[in-house]
Amino acid sequence: MNKNQKHRLRLTRRPKGFKEIPLYPILPSAERAQSISYDLLIAMMPLLLLSVYHYGFRPITLTLVSVVAMTGLDIAVNKLLKKEASLDLSSIVSGVMIALFLPASAPLWLPIVTSVLATAVKVGCDKLRFSLSSTAVSLLLSFLIFPEIMNAIPEAGRALHPFAISLSSFRAIPASPLEKVISGFLPDTTAFETFFGLNAARIGEISGFLITIAFIYLLIRKAVKPILPLTFIATVGVFAYLNPSLEAASDVVALDGALYNVFGSNTFLCAVFLMSEPKRMPKTLIGTVICGVIGGLCTMLLRGHIPLFLTALIAVILIDLLTPIANRFIKPTPFGGNIAPQKEEN
Repeated sequence: MNKNQKHRLRLTRRPKGFKEIPLYPILPSAERAQSISYDLLIAMMPLLLLSVYHYGFRPITLTLVSVVAMTGLDIAVNKLLKKEASLDLSSIVSGVMIALFLPASAPLWLPIVTSVLATAVKVGCDKLRFSLSSTAVSLLLSFLIFPEIMNAIPEAGRALHPFAISLSSFRAIPASPLEKVISGFLPDTTAFETFFGLNAARIGEISGFLITIAFIYLLIRKAVKPILPLTFIATVGVFAYLNPSLEAASDVVALDGALYNVFGSNTFLCAVFLMSEPKRMPKTLIGTVICGVIGGLCTMLLRGHIPLFLTALIAVILIDLLTPIANRFIKPTPFGGNIAPQKEEN
């Protein structure tokens, strides 16, 4: 054994009680996961309160039904699988998240159906050991099954009955501002009104401003990772700005068209609450950026061909499918770089 080999052997020896710590990703402990769940709930509350201002207390009722359904299903599944059945904050977060993507006029049974779909997807993914956003898949399926209900967005400023099982008499808006922009018509509301939540939308889509505040709060609390959602949003905005003839009417400024595309649907909501979970991101910066760009391009290329509500959800699912591929082919660089093998001394 030469001098070089002895030196390497000394460096690779591990003292007694040594525990290897993975460089990336460092998954949160149970306490950290609980803390992140609390932060997510706090971040979503302003969106829920603004929807109450627009539609009365029905959004609260829908949220409570969704939370009870998700937590009840979670406990029931754990009992069936002979796991520890306890109240998990993550199921509460999932319940609130589902409610944010629903219109305030949705029947009270819709969040229950969506929660059942989300639970089924989650159980299936756990069996297959595959990471997929159960919230995104369940919302996509709910839209495909009940498209008229999911698209029936009430006018802002009309209080809806909080406890009616279903609402049969209300006036839905004919088209969202972004739908009008894509169709080539000038929207009735400005991009400023869309951003600050002065027009009708689904419960969590109302205000891009409040979603921005929620994102900043989650970043300060280190509850989310910013690279993937920011890359996704930047791709959507740049694509819309550079292609105004494809996504905006001729009399709409290109910058306004980009703002409508980012804040005029569930795009920003998906980016902040469905794409920022650290454990479902690629392991490398390059892989994360590539997935974000592909997701943004997918969103923009699908617009005008399928319902707007589905475009960002499909992008979330696509990124989840691309993540293991990125992790396989894009390897993280070891700390300090790759060490070139040294020639042995004669």
